[in-house]
Amino acid sequence: MRTRPRRVLALLAAALFVASACTSASPSVQPTPRVTFNPPTLPPVVQQTFHIPEFSPAALRWFCCLGAGDAPEQQPGEKAAADGFAKKYPGSSLKIEITAYDAAVDVLSTQLGGSNPPDVSGPNGIGGLASFNNQWTDLTPYLTQSAYNLGVYDPTTLDFFKQGGAQVGVPFDLYPSMLWYKRDFFQEAGIAEPPHAFGAKYKMADGTEVDWNYDTLRQIAMKLTVDKAGKDATQAGFNPSKIDQWGFEPQRDVLLGMGAFWGPCTLVGSDPKTVVIPDACKAGWKFVYDCVWKDHFIMTEAQFNDRQVDQGFFSGDVAMAENFLWTTYGVVGAGKH
Repeated sequence: MRTRPRRVLALLAAALFVASACTSASPSVQPTPRVTFNPPTLPPVVQQTFHIPEFSPAALRWFCCLGAGDAPEQQPGEKAAADGFAKKYPGSSLKIEITAYDAAVDVLSTQLGGSNPPDVSGPNGIGGLASFNNQWTDLTPYLTQSAYNLGVYDPTTLDFFKQGGAQVGVPFDLYPSMLWYKRDFFQEAGIAEPPHAFGAKYKMADGTEVDWNYDTLRQIAMKLTVDKAGKDATQAGFNPSKIDQWGFEPQRDVLLGMGAFWGPCTLVGSDPKTVVIPDACKAGWKFVYDCVWKDHFIMTEAQFNDRQVDQGFFSGDVAMAENFLWTTYGVVGAGKH
């Protein structure tokens, strides 16, 4: 019986989903979702071939899905790719094993703890990769033997795909986060839209220009939060129990993701046994808490659930939202934006 090391090769053809994160520990850090998406200015895509020189024909297993991939409409393409593997490497086979995303971490954990782990895994989201920290195969020797040119990537982005010094992936199909907003809400309020260029200043109603950061976003979001009587969250008499329109909606994700906009937000100490809560995490969490319960420009969980949508912005009742590029599927129909 062939034995396999209990490390899984993250499938290079998998989609890896990334949210940009700010690194400052201050609530005044400039949030990342502000860059205008302009395809004509992007560099040309560089296509490279990745080889595993010592590969020999075998019956291989492909685990899915720690990211996307479990949707019914995605499975035919994945199965076709698995079937095509045997044609490219005669005498081999690649069997795809599709596990629903919600159960994937538990299932793979069980397999890795047993005697028959899979050979490759994908698509892998960032959360999926992080769930198995330091258990992925180091791709460095394979990249070197393939003469794979890592120089086409930004070094910081490459470092993002390292765990314990091991290069566990290369940038592919990244989904940045950004700020979505509804122009008609800004026009109705008589205030300027958010900047369209990274680092540009925001013009306040009095004509002054200020940094576009979370402090500024808070002020604007409160002006854009309106109750059923037409009063915004900055005005006397505003009724937070009868809000008709909210100013901002963050991506509803784990608290680590929210805290990461203020700096690295890992809860694992250097030992790595002790649980720590960095100041950056605390600052980010307090900001979100105050937005919901003090300033009232982010929906409560109950208000969000009442709208029965994947993202609050899709309801048409939110002026601004921070979320990933893949949320374009729900932006259409959510109002003028």
